[in-house]
Amino acid sequence: GLIEARRFAHDLHYNVTHWFETNPLSNVVKTISLKKSFAWMQSHHKMYVNESKCIRCGLCFKLCPVDNIEMIDYPEFKDACQFCMRCYHFCPTDAIEMKNIQIRKYMAVEADEILK
Repeated sequence: GLIEARRFAHDLHYNVTHWFETNPLSNVVKTISLKKSFAWMQSHHKMYVNESKCIRCGLCFKLCPVDNIEMIDYPEFKDACQFCMRCYHFCPTDAIEMKNIQIRKYMAVEADEILK
């Protein structure tokens, strides 16, 4: 499973595949309006920054593919999150947290590979 996850993450990164075409959850997600699913995720599992852990490195801001994060004093999340989880998984101090849920961190590539 880990090998397949790494291959899938690699293919996503290099645009060989797309999230909603080959992800095992795609059939479930397709049956629900994407707009409604993201709105539900945003309301139930909102991302936030634990300021006591944040070193203001800006990595989350740089990694966000939909420009959902603004760097003010600390990163601030807007309402366009697509839950790619890059900010969450790559935060060097685990300062990005989610309301009502804990997810095991996983990275198939290093952050600098995504930023190339």
